[in-house]
Amino acid sequence: MWFENPVEGSVTRRRRSRSITVLVSLTLVLGSLFAGSVPASAATTPVISTVLGGLCSPNAIAMGLEPSAVVPDGAGGFYVSDNTHSIVCGVAADGTTRLVAGNGAAGKYGDAIAPYGDGGDARHASLYTPSGLAVDNSGNLLIADRWNQRIRKVDHATGVLSTVAGNGVAGFSGDGGAATAAQLNFPTGLVVDSSGNIYIADNKNHRIRRVTSSGTITTIAGTGTAAGTGDGGNATAATLNLPSDLAVRGSSLYISDAGNNKIRRVDLTTSVITTFAGTGTAGYKGDGGQASAAALNYPLGVAVDNQGTVYVADSGNQRVRSIRNGVISTYMGTGAAGFSGDGGRPANAALNFPVSVSLDGNRNVYVADQGNRRVRMVTTSANRTSTVAGNGTLGYSGDNGLASAAQLNQPTAVAWTKDGRLLVADAHDNEVRAVRPDGVVVAVAGTPGVSGFSGDGGAATNATLGFLSGVAADGQGNIFVADWNNRVRKIAASTGVITTIAGNGTAGFGGDGGEARSAMFNRPSGLVFDTAGDLLVTDTGNNRVRRLSAVNGDVSATSTITTIAGNGIQAFAGDGGPAAAASLSGPVTVAVDASNNVYVADAGNQRIRRVLAATGQIETVAGSGVVGYSPEGQNAKQSALNYPRGVAIDGAGNLFIADTGNCIIRKVNAPGSPTSTMITTAGWTPLRGVTPVCGFAGENASPRTGSTIMSDPSSLTFDPAGNLYVADSLTHRVRKITPG
Repeated sequence: MWFENPVEGSVTRRRRSRSITVLVSLTLVLGSLFAGSVPASAATTPVISTVLGGLCSPNAIAMGLEPSAVVPDGAGGFYVSDNTHSIVCGVAADGTTRLVAGNGAAGKYGDAIAPYGDGGDARHASLYTPSGLAVDNSGNLLIADRWNQRIRKVDHATGVLSTVAGNGVAGFSGDGGAATAAQLNFPTGLVVDSSGNIYIADNKNHRIRRVTSSGTITTIAGTGTAAGTGDGGNATAATLNLPSDLAVRGSSLYISDAGNNKIRRVDLTTSVITTFAGTGTAGYKGDGGQASAAALNYPLGVAVDNQGTVYVADSGNQRVRSIRNGVISTYMGTGAAGFSGDGGRPANAALNFPVSVSLDGNRNVYVADQGNRRVRMVTTSANRTSTVAGNGTLGYSGDNGLASAAQLNQPTAVAWTKDGRLLVADAHDNEVRAVRPDGVVVAVAGTPGVSGFSGDGGAATNATLGFLSGVAADGQGNIFVADWNNRVRKIAASTGVITTIAGNGTAGFGGDGGEARSAMFNRPSGLVFDTAGDLLVTDTGNNRVRRLSAVNGDVSATSTITTIAGNGIQAFAGDGGPAAAASLSGPVTVAVDASNNVYVADAGNQRIRRVLAATGQIETVAGSGVVGYSPEGQNAKQSALNYPRGVAIDGAGNLFIADTGNCIIRKVNAPGSPTSTMITTAGWTPLRGVTPVCGFAGENASPRTGSTIMSDPSSLTFDPAGNLYVADSLTHRVRKITPG
């Protein structure tokens, strides 16, 4: 999934390849991933907990996921790797789910001497786009941790994670030595034979590697050159092209040679390689004939049952093909990308880019139907198709149930309403959700998983929204949303009807002095109401902060719009002068204190700026302009920040900053005073010269200890009791910090 980063102004992969480091000796507090909040009156020290969002929804069918592989667990259930959330979920025979591995914050290894997660609970570790899965002969789960360049193992008895192959550096080396010292290059698929040997589809090395039960790694197929030669000879002299998955039965190892549009077979006794299926030309043909004369289209998955029938996830053809006695046929899929056919015969079901196929002991067939965001199963005895995991919407579940059981897909903004609801902009689900005081989460606006612009004049829950980056509520309970359709939209408290109140949908700058509905925005992001009831908007792409003036206490389409900070030039300038003449750089969020002073997260300038209500002048109150981290207790204006995206003011006037790039929350006392200092109040404080520590840990722990870790905290808000809520964006959670 891709999105445009409002701070960096470029197209960025959602899970940035930022190095992530955690010392092995960290004491991670297990707790419950979905534990409730702790009342402020009962707390003697600050406590951090999750109030909304998680990973594996308790019900498999309700879970929002992007499956990359599925494998039966041997006990009537299965494991599924979620590519987007970098987790592995276990689904029991009764459909209940559990988190098996991954904390939801995609992360790479950082410090080579401190691999993140090995030796500890697999659920607290960072995986990075896990792909292939296998279960070894002892019931341990093996994971192709693709972007971490490793094969990881979850011990069946203890849940402890370890690395069995790969040193974390992409490349090729190590044959003949210990597998843990070898280099892999985006390992994608794996399988275990009856002797306990692990076979790895070393995708970008264009090789198949084998790890023996003693831990030694060798290459058994492929020269490292991307090509399709060598049939009839020794497999180590043959060429492969992006091998992606493996299956084994007896002495036959089957390879989905995706780049060659073939299934290759290696005889493990003689080491001779041959083409088992596919001509090498992408296409669809050959059903009813010899598999070697058939056309496949980017086959990504392969499996073999206990009777020798081979199944192929023929991804580009939107089908699963089967090969029995050398003859190929379509087993599942109509060939048209889509979703249909549950309850019917597999040949009549529509698939959407199936990427993985596997079988259990009863020859039931499991398919990771990635484009449909579901796991499908064919019950062989009845020849019927069903969905066994996934609701079709990525990272979304739980509306009208307890917030502790719901899923989010990158929350980017939080706000508190006067009637006690927590509002959450669920950015990549394109939805606004609310947690009621009774702990139930409900939909407020948007169609889950659908991006667009529609619905004005109707129910907000039927509308479509763009990427959401800001949410706020006024004193009457009306809700306002910053919609990257270059609009600000309003949901009326009395009717639930949505309308556009600002922005004409065209990216640009214009309209100051006129009605808000005629103005132009460029990626409106943060929203907040000031003490006069006016709505402030960070117009990120225009490098401005704008005001929609209330009329009789109401902000509407006829409100007058003006700029209160920023001259439109992306730069740093203007401190000490009029805020409207100053230069900002990618302002993201905004906050207001009791004196109506406005605080701006001037993210691109690595500063927090303040606009004084009395004079309209702008000043820097935190941040030196240098990207980085400064020691605790240093003068706030001399301290480095790392793309600060969130700001909030507590009841005592202290400034809190979501120091996003450092994955910490920082506090500034007496902002603007010469003696103002900055300290970290939540998250792992980066050590000097060491990459920030980002991930997820520390549930129901003190936020100030090394056991608390966040990933891309992006927005902050306080409730009336002084609890701080954090949109912990890349762990897909909202977390609550209860003061001591």
